[in-house]
Amino acid sequence: MAVETAKEVANDKTLRNKAEKERRLREKNQNNTKKFIEERKMIALKQGKEKEKLQAVHTKQLEELTKDIQLVISFITSSLEHCALIQLVIDRTLKCTRTPKWNINWPILTNFSSEENHDAASSEMKQKIIIFQHSM
Repeated sequence: MAVETAKEVANDKTLRNKAEKERRLREKNQNNTKKFIEERKMIALKQGKEKEKLQAVHTKQLEELTKDIQLVISFITSSLEHCALIQLVIDRTLKCTRTPKWNINWPILTNFSSEENHDAASSEMKQKIIIFQHSM
């Protein structure tokens, strides 16, 4: 841009002497510099606004994510409480129920050392319940 400005000033027929040409060249260069600086300021302002908008969006997304995580945690907690209540009802029911004459050994569902034991006891319990229902 400086080369173009210099050629423009050199070819300007209205400027009579070298001092006028140098003055005009300095004015144009200052004007170009001023425009460049203003343009940079405007770009910086736009980037600042975009950054603020993104920060607001990220803050909102973080709040939503935190809320969703809290919902999942409360769901898991309530599910565990529900399972504990069911286990309590089963334990009390098993203690209150008379042992039938065929003497079924009901498994206690509270102390499982692994998932496999739980699955085995659960399937065994289901089979005994089915047998008990069919015998009635």
